[in-house]
Amino acid sequence: MWRVKVATAEYYIRLLSENVKKGQKEKLAQGWLPAKPPLGYKTVGEKGRKIHVPDEETSPLVIKLFELYASGQYSVKTITEKMYELGMRSRSGRKVYKAHIHRLLCEPFYYGMNNWRNQLTQGNHQPIITKELFNKVQTILRNLSAPKHRRHNPLFRGVFRCKECDCQITWETHKGHWYGHCNHYRNCTQKGNIREDLIDDQVLNAIFGITIFRDDDKVVNLLSWTQEALKEMHAEEINYRDKATGELQKSLEMVVKRLDHLYDDKIDGKISTEFYQKKFEQYQKEQQDIQNSIDSHLNANLKYYEMGITVIEVVKHAKAIYERMGPNKLEDKRMMLALIFENLKIENGEFMPTYRKPYQMIVSHLGAFQAKIEPKIKTIEPPKKPMNKRESSGFAAACPTWLRGWDSNPRPMD
Repeated sequence: MWRVKVATAEYYIRLLSENVKKGQKEKLAQGWLPAKPPLGYKTVGEKGRKIHVPDEETSPLVIKLFELYASGQYSVKTITEKMYELGMRSRSGRKVYKAHIHRLLCEPFYYGMNNWRNQLTQGNHQPIITKELFNKVQTILRNLSAPKHRRHNPLFRGVFRCKECDCQITWETHKGHWYGHCNHYRNCTQKGNIREDLIDDQVLNAIFGITIFRDDDKVVNLLSWTQEALKEMHAEEINYRDKATGELQKSLEMVVKRLDHLYDDKIDGKISTEFYQKKFEQYQKEQQDIQNSIDSHLNANLKYYEMGITVIEVVKHAKAIYERMGPNKLEDKRMMLALIFENLKIENGEFMPTYRKPYQMIVSHLGAFQAKIEPKIKTIEPPKKPMNKRESSGFAAACPTWLRGWDSNPRPMD
């Protein structure tokens, strides 16, 4: 009797397990993850019809997490502390720790894929990041030179290189100040140390060189000219991306038609289930790859417009933004330097600024432009020159020839 009960219980457990697995497969086939979604999403709907949608409160923080880490300025440990400062918390209201942050950065669910038992399938949920951003984060995570947490964090760590030998400038602290120097790995002749605050002043002066302080019609014309120049610079690239997007759209339509025909053949019994599953996975992968390529081209075009807007904002407020960044925002300062300059070099203790193309265009025209808009003071009065009283007739001596010796009419002194 005992064996009968055990066999019945085992049969019930196997049947329950098969039903659960069957329900999970059906859920995946519909494009929904049969589990709790990661941080940034929430589950809505009735029992049996629940779906995952972005959480209005936590999804912006997850997007910020990927964007900050993709900048290359943060390690996993520093990004954990940064997200805690920005307000990221777990569902229980606790701090999201380093291991959890690492799992979130490796989660393909955020760009629209379901990861179930180490198999990726296309999801029907709304992605909150692009696959391009996700791949960039994975590259940084796998890179041996990924940012690591350091106890000492100078402002210009990993920013400058020696102009003579192209080696990186190393920073050391002495008596409360940071000093940089070349390591002389390639027989460099540069000698001496450079104080960080002095280089910071030179950087500020270089940023001052692209800042426009006026906001009149002439300034608007200059910024409009800059936007048009940027548009001309990217005209060929935009044309290429438009043509490539059109070809990819045709390929996507062809793959969708193949999936429709494949489904019809499966319903009519013309093909087996194994063959259907094999071709379905093949066509679905092609569809996803083509869609990712289309999204990549569209995002590149959007980045061009975002760059134009960023250039306009930077030239108006660059100096004020840089000055407002305190010692707790070193990563933000480095990101701003990477936005404005390229190939940052130091030679003989002097910062050698090389602006990126949009800002170099502004710098090359800003000098002549500022000279044109400087007000010229006109006056009808003659210029005032210092007067030599010895040469002026009004101050000439009454008797130019003085008598030598004692005065002819001496008077007693009081």
